[in-house]
Amino acid sequence: MADDGGWRDRMTPEDRREFTSATARFMILHSEVKSVGEAAMLERDVVAPEDPAQARDYFKSLSAHYAKLARLHAEVGDVTARMAAILDNY
Repeated sequence: MADDGGWRDRMTPEDRREFTSATARFMILHSEVKSVGEAAMLERDVVAPEDPAQARDYFKSLSAHYAKLARLHAEVGDVTARMAAILDNY
């Protein structure tokens, strides 16, 4: 393991718990973003149906994927900011 300058050893127990929790949440979110992004890409590659009702359903589904991606990315930003704020103390 690379030498991290001992910053982890200098962390308070509370900061270490919060940082570990945020890191775990970041990894989960990363996995979710990848999964939803892949689903959106697969759906996007399908040609929209000619039938207006089916096309409407297709675009609603695609829109839902992108809305979920936006929410996930916002949460990634929040978690990353929390991690950075903790690290700013060290």
